Amino acid sequence: MPCPGARGGAASRPLTRKEVDNLREAAQMPDARTKLFLGFARARLEASERLHTDPKLQQPQTLTELRSLLYDFTDIIDELDDNLDAFDDRGADLRAALRTVIETETDFQQRLRKIRETFPPAVLQQVKEELEDAIEAVDDSVNSSRALLDKQNERKGQEKTEKKAR
Repeated sequence: MPCPGARGGAASRPLTRKEVDNLREAAQMPDARTKLFLGFARARLEASERLHTDPKLQQPQTLTELRSLLYDFTDIIDELDDNLDAFDDRGADLRAALRTVIETETDFQQRLRKIRETFPPAVLQQVKEELEDAIEAVDDSVNSSRALLDKQNERKGQEKTEKKAR
């Protein structure tokens, strides 16, 4: 079974074997699974931020690593969204998980924008597409998480109304 969000080939999978195993263990636990995805994304973002201070930042190998980290970050955020949608389709109560997603991804938005503002222009030119994709993925995820939270709150409100009517 391929890793979630895999782009094909062992070298291009955004998740390690251990991360995939952790996700399998949390397969039916939306809150735990959501926290795992956020942790995986945070690790890629923090590694990207550390490269900012790397004196070898403009070397091809370091730029390739940065591109890969940003690409993996984007894949993980997209996979998180797919998981949230799947859990919602099964009627899971995701309100707590969604609040965590919104709070964490709002922090991700700020950090990605800081990367965009502070990386040297020569580096930014080399990773612009991956960085913009990551920013767009997080922006979309925050928006869809807010919409899903509104939907879940509305559904829970309707359930309470129906219980009172019985």
